[in-house]
Amino acid sequence: MSDGYEFSQFYHASLVAYSPGTTFLATSHLNRIIVRSTSTLQIVRTWTLSLPLFDSDNLAHSSSSLPTSSSSKQRQHHQQQQQHLLNGSTSTSTAKNDEEIKIDSLSWSPDSMYLLAHSLQPKTAWIFGLASDGSGESGEIARIGGTGAEGLIKVEWGKKGGEVLAWSDHGLKLSIYDLTTGATSVIQNPKSPQNCHTYSPDYRYIAVAEKHLGKEYVGVYDVLDGYTLFRHFPLRTTDVQGIAWSPCGKYIAAWDSPLSYSIHIHSPIGPHLTQFLSSSPTFTPAEDPGLGIRTVSWAPGGRFLALGGWDGKVRILESEGWRCVGTIQWGSKAVERDATVWREPIDWLRDTRGRGIIQFDKTPTPALLPSVRPDLSKPNPRTGVSQLSFDRDGTLLLLRLENQPNLIHIHTFLPHPTSESPCIAHLASVNFSHPIRRAEWCPRPGHGNGNGHGDGIADECKGKRIAIVTKQQLIVGNSNDSEKTNGAGAGAGAAVYFWDAEAGWEEDDEIEDEAGGGGGNSSDVGHGKGGMMEGVGVPCRSAFSASDIHWAPDGSSLLIHDRAQSQFCVLYDGGEAEAQAQAYEVQRPPASLPTSLSASTPMYGGIRSSVDFVPETEPWPQDLYAEDNRPVLEEGLTFIEEGDEEESAWGDGGGAIGTGWSAAKQAMEGVIV
Repeated sequence: MSDGYEFSQFYHASLVAYSPGTTFLATSHLNRIIVRSTSTLQIVRTWTLSLPLFDSDNLAHSSSSLPTSSSSKQRQHHQQQQQHLLNGSTSTSTAKNDEEIKIDSLSWSPDSMYLLAHSLQPKTAWIFGLASDGSGESGEIARIGGTGAEGLIKVEWGKKGGEVLAWSDHGLKLSIYDLTTGATSVIQNPKSPQNCHTYSPDYRYIAVAEKHLGKEYVGVYDVLDGYTLFRHFPLRTTDVQGIAWSPCGKYIAAWDSPLSYSIHIHSPIGPHLTQFLSSSPTFTPAEDPGLGIRTVSWAPGGRFLALGGWDGKVRILESEGWRCVGTIQWGSKAVERDATVWREPIDWLRDTRGRGIIQFDKTPTPALLPSVRPDLSKPNPRTGVSQLSFDRDGTLLLLRLENQPNLIHIHTFLPHPTSESPCIAHLASVNFSHPIRRAEWCPRPGHGNGNGHGDGIADECKGKRIAIVTKQQLIVGNSNDSEKTNGAGAGAGAAVYFWDAEAGWEEDDEIEDEAGGGGGNSSDVGHGKGGMMEGVGVPCRSAFSASDIHWAPDGSSLLIHDRAQSQFCVLYDGGEAEAQAQAYEVQRPPASLPTSLSASTPMYGGIRSSVDFVPETEPWPQDLYAEDNRPVLEEGLTFIEEGDEEESAWGDGGGAIGTGWSAAKQAMEGVIV
């Protein structure tokens, strides 16, 4: 496992998003968006969201709708009333509404040049440029939506980079806005914004599930040709739940509603290739299909397709012949003697006051596994496969069941990433004290030496790690504790867990064999018989519950988020944190700071320091500035002044640090940060 972990300070944020290159971290709190440097968590840029003056639109509408027989005096009086309303009470109500804006989604463009924020309440989306200032009221370069019957229920970035996909309510249309040319393309009657659109592996085409005149279709559109229709073919589903393009680009899978266990495989150019039903020859006739398919996941490479059913079984389909080549089913007992069952130590968070690292206990097999009997008489019973995901090279498979909320199961899948046939075996199960909230594979190898050049072995280890958070109960310390008396506060029961396939538990007999020269093959996955499982306490001074996690795209850090308290912190590996500090030459903050500034205590021996969020009226901390009194920017961002007039550090509307961001765009183009 890791040599050690280091935590950042806690910051307020209701939403968080890493930039695709991990250089920046975007957060939102109330109606403010803050961009921080991932390595130091220093503030790089901010925006404050404000609603457009919709009354000005109403004014134009009202003036144009006046009867043609009205006298000019009546028209002038009406316009004066509207203008008074716009300049007077409207500004007060608008300011109040700005404070009530809730950002529901926040995402980066694929090139890390823009941020997309969406709020459901005003049906509006804002687009901000990291290296350019917009002319909008909030500093945005573009705004989508507003009032209207169509609404705006979801927005996301297109894979091309400079395009935004926007879904209207009631499945009316999908609009694609090109930020470069200003052109708009429309796809009519999309089935759903959830799971019903998918891109080809090279992002050249997008497939969208549609519904026209009561029948379901798939439309394939050419992204590079202005989203022109390339293919359009009907589906054999009654209520399609999702579509997924295979990683090899040869197939599009479409699965039906829970009323029937069926998945259909199409060629991207239209022909229906095959279908897998409960009546298929390789589907055991004696088995009850239950409520159909719940989760679908392509294995890397596109040769295999995993289906997680509402019956709690996982079926593996092979693309050659589309037959079921394997089934995974879990009961209440783990019987494989070669597998490892990990169990979380009881009350370790309370005993350690939420601090420190503890290894899980190994349970002898066969071992009983806690399960919950679903109540099928009630709607939405707790049954079926809730998560099904492969690691980055397809050698391991993570499985979670709804009726086993405290367990994760890890299976071997491919003996080697290039293997043609799977070898499915139970590798490990982990039994937690509380239900699992989220489990996520490390996305890809991290920067092993901190400068972007990984170190082979260390990188491969990172690709086979899982981070997990559970629904932990908050632990409040005793008021008589000396630690609380000294101001440190009570320990809270927050923790994050890691399973590592490459680490292993060495038994005494294995150590003796190695001493005698009979070491085993260290290249085998899980050579330690089930990897290693450990829990890491999150040091915090107040109530903090780890409700969500987000891996950095390069796997170098893990963001831990408390959605209820709108707080987050970042966890770094000890070795990588030191390497990053050397690469970025992060220094301690000065000994004395302005009295109006809330400065953090230097952490980890000066390796990383951070600054608390400060109001607009307070001065910026000096460690954000270089010797020439200009902001310190990251990854090629150059501060270039455009004029002699100096501007507030927050800008006129709580915007950028300084005024030179538009010129900095040239330095960032082509660089994913």
